[in-house]
Amino acid sequence: MVFLITPIARFFNNTYIFTWDALLELTNQVLPKRKEGHVVPEGHPGFGGNWPEYIPPKEGDSRCCCPGLNAFANHGTDYNMFSDSQLIRFTQGLMPRDGRNISFKEAGRLCHDVFNFSPSFSYYTANFAATVLKKSYSKDTFDLEELNGIEHDASLTRKFTFKRTSERRSIIGDN
Repeated sequence: MVFLITPIARFFNNTYIFTWDALLELTNQVLPKRKEGHVVPEGHPGFGGNWPEYIPPKEGDSRCCCPGLNAFANHGTDYNMFSDSQLIRFTQGLMPRDGRNISFKEAGRLCHDVFNFSPSFSYYTANFAATVLKKSYSKDTFDLEELNGIEHDASLTRKFTFKRTSERRSIIGDN
């Protein structure tokens, strides 16, 4: 019975997302446009052109061939410097600098906040990644290196991951 429920649930979920996206598109046609320099909300990384510091990955950090996701980690936060009571995700940086234990919800929110993608697209992309990895969108986490085959292979500085996982490292430097 589960083999029938899953495709039906996906159909309704996708229908909801595409309807949501169509409504956002129609709404964007009538709402005033945001002024240049006012797309990133105040208090978020990137507001006013201020981004967290770039730090190249260290040995053992998780990266993938997608330059956007790697940029999130390279400009991320070193969560080892916070205690559990002090830790508030993504207030100091974009994602953990080590590229590990990232929730799908946080990745979707980052795509929306940083790249200014629609909330429907950001949710769909992160949810699709969770589905492909056979993980729960709402409960599980992932490491960047797990994403082989989901993201685009369009980096000018990295070899394609589908060839070998050892080729995730940059071919021209430390990024």
